[in-house]
Amino acid sequence: MIIKNSCSFIFSHRFFLFVLILFLHQIIIGQDHHYWMNMGGTRSALMGGAVVGGVRDNSAGLYNPAALAFVDKVSHSISSNAYKWNNIIINDGLGKNIKFKSDQIRIIPSLVSGVFKIDFIPWMDFSYSIAAKDFSLIKVNALHHDKIDIIDKIENGKYLGNNKFADIFDGPEDFSGQFEFNESLTEYWAGLSWAKKINNNWSYGITVFIVYRDQDQTDDLNIYAVDANKYQSASNQIMKSVSYYNFRLIPKFGFSYNEENIKAGLTVTIPSINLYGDATVAFIRTSRNLFQINDPESGENIYLDLIAMDRQPGLSAVYKSPLSIAAGFETSVTKSVNIGLTVEYFLGLNQYTITQPENKIFFKDLDLPQFENEFSSKNILRIVDEKKQVLNFAIGLEYQLSEIIKSYLSFRTDFRYNKNINNTINTLGICDWNIYHGSIGALYKLENQEVSLGIIGSYGSNDIYKQLVNLKQPYPQTGELFIGSSTVSTKAYYWSIGLSLGFTYYL
Repeated sequence: MIIKNSCSFIFSHRFFLFVLILFLHQIIIGQDHHYWMNMGGTRSALMGGAVVGGVRDNSAGLYNPAALAFVDKVSHSISSNAYKWNNIIINDGLGKNIKFKSDQIRIIPSLVSGVFKIDFIPWMDFSYSIAAKDFSLIKVNALHHDKIDIIDKIENGKYLGNNKFADIFDGPEDFSGQFEFNESLTEYWAGLSWAKKINNNWSYGITVFIVYRDQDQTDDLNIYAVDANKYQSASNQIMKSVSYYNFRLIPKFGFSYNEENIKAGLTVTIPSINLYGDATVAFIRTSRNLFQINDPESGENIYLDLIAMDRQPGLSAVYKSPLSIAAGFETSVTKSVNIGLTVEYFLGLNQYTITQPENKIFFKDLDLPQFENEFSSKNILRIVDEKKQVLNFAIGLEYQLSEIIKSYLSFRTDFRYNKNINNTINTLGICDWNIYHGSIGALYKLENQEVSLGIIGSYGSNDIYKQLVNLKQPYPQTGELFIGSSTVSTKAYYWSIGLSLGFTYYL
């Protein structure tokens, strides 16, 4: 038999059913600009990920592959954040007293992992891991009605017959604005790991991850203004949709030190290597009765309506993750108390292009060359990304309550990595705040299995968050194609609470 015990437990009906239930419920709420959103592992999740030095179970493949060399038992486990309630609120996010709010309750798969040995190379240890690292699901729809003067009066703009004319857009207009935003993001890391002891105290190891990322985002703004006398109406629509997936390769190297009262570790995660990606981008921009030009034949002002649209499937898509270095230790404070600390530094990434469309577009009724570059597909639909440097830390406390029960308390930071880019450039995601996670829980240990249960709470805020749109303060510009919106800074905050479940089976 090549692989010891042949991982037969994976296919036992109870374990397989548990795995299936969790990973079928894979849609979750999370954040789109954070590295430490989800922590997996039966014990590691309760420690808040503060285990780069002290991990000694099958989650080592995710946190520090070198520690696998000090894992004595062949085991398989699954962990999840179950029934997590996430809430994103942006005060006045869509205008004065119009909140941007998105909340969901979902099951969140976190980590499936296992340790196994191969008979003919008994001096090496192996593991597999499938981690749900990054997820987001945000849905918002807002509608606002008002009576407001947003379009300049046009004198004698409506012919009434009998050589009579009436002003249009004179005074307040009946205004209606609707904004819809949808975003979903999933990212899975699947890795194989191996480790080898250098001596009784030192080891090294590597995990090679294949990472799959899938992201979709749609923004849709519709604005209508009707003249008070119903003589004329004006409207515009601005819709943009991006959908892409990407595969990349990420190697992770680790070193581990093991002694009776102290454990330590160091990992280096290499910048991602792009394998393959595919993207579809689309947009629609329409403008009716907003742009006026002078007709040289009649000498009168006339409206120029616009329809501009494009959709390009099958574009290449690239997504990058940076070099990161993590270090940690775990030590016994007393016979009953262990404390672990981990820090991880993520380098930044200069601006790069996720997807670049070709320069083609469909126009209707747009004969003015000054707008051709503004509405070119290569400008409207080009998606870029840029990451700033981030330093996160986590601290976890383990207390032995009895021979079979341990309790845990942890805290970790989760600082945002998105770098504010000029608003004229397209980026994905809207989460622009730092998050702080805290957890409390317990682990129940039997002869050949462990079960963990914890409560995780998270909070983040930003006092200078830039509104996505402002339906309360639309403004017209003479000679402009669109009714715009005067956005201001407001306050955004995020919070979540959920259960963390874990199960490990030792063969």
